[in-house]
Amino acid sequence: IFDRETGTEEFRNSDNRISDVAVSADGQVMVACGNAGYGNNSLVAPFTVWNLATFTKVFESTPKYGYVSAAFSASQTRLAVRRQKAIEIWPIPLDANSTLVRSWDSRLGGKDVTAVAFCGDDTKVAASGLFGSKVWSLSESNDDPDDASDLPTVGPTNAGTFSDDGSLLVVANQEQLVQVVDLETEALSHQFSAPFWVTGLAISSDKNLIAVGGHRQVVILDANTGALIKELAQRDRQ
Repeated sequence: IFDRETGTEEFRNSDNRISDVAVSADGQVMVACGNAGYGNNSLVAPFTVWNLATFTKVFESTPKYGYVSAAFSASQTRLAVRRQKAIEIWPIPLDANSTLVRSWDSRLGGKDVTAVAFCGDDTKVAASGLFGSKVWSLSESNDDPDDASDLPTVGPTNAGTFSDDGSLLVVANQEQLVQVVDLETEALSHQFSAPFWVTGLAISSDKNLIAVGGHRQVVILDANTGALIKELAQRDRQ
């Protein structure tokens, strides 16, 4: 952890190799997902939760296969943790007595998850992966909490991301087709072809631009038309 103004390192922990970190909107909580270097199985590791005011660890999950990334709900009351082939929902705050709110594993058919986030004022969670794209209701009145709606994306997705406000899902499938889904209506907003096989996506906070990465290239595209705005040179990426 570094001080943003001075660049001074304030905290370091090296219990496990880290694949991703997520910080709460108020800057008080950090989740670190480790997927390598733990025990005898290089893909078995816990995720850990840290109080950033005191730099103390407040929670460590049971080590499992493939913890990859985490996302906070807008209300900061839930945490979605993405495993390589599963999704887990946890309550916030987390402590030693915390337990899962909900998880989806077998319903994904053992297929990789590429992105997960909360949407619909935290009443839903959406995910994309080799199973396609799905959205689940988190309402306690839901008769079948494992029941998911299929989102109108085409084919298995190898990359995915969400807008900051959770209103849009952007995925790229194995045919290099970038698809944008409105998560409020669960309808396909628009789609366009990427210039190469996509391994990473990001959408700007104003939802007007999409960054597409793959094959050692990064391009900036218009989020509505797919028109090329800029191709980043190597010096831009350093």
